[in-house]
Amino acid sequence: MKGTIQIDKNDGSCINKSYLSHDTNIGGNMMNKMIWSIVFTLFAFVLVQNRYRLMNLILGQNQVRHLFIKWLMKIPYFRTKFIRQAF
Repeated sequence: MKGTIQIDKNDGSCINKSYLSHDTNIGGNMMNKMIWSIVFTLFAFVLVQNRYRLMNLILGQNQVRHLFIKWLMKIPYFRTKFIRQAF
């Protein structure tokens, strides 16, 4: 229940202008959160199911693959893994 209380400047008494105003969007807000959580869950499920296709699509481009490997070689763990396999 929301209300706005104003002080009357003439005598100093408090006046409650909207004593019956209610927040009418409570149910709609809950429904929006539920819909967004369902959409996010479905998106995450589809993304997990197709993660290798997505990775092949992205890394199938030469420039992106080059930048990814260049970035990966800056991480010591992966650099030693690649070097050990090469020699």
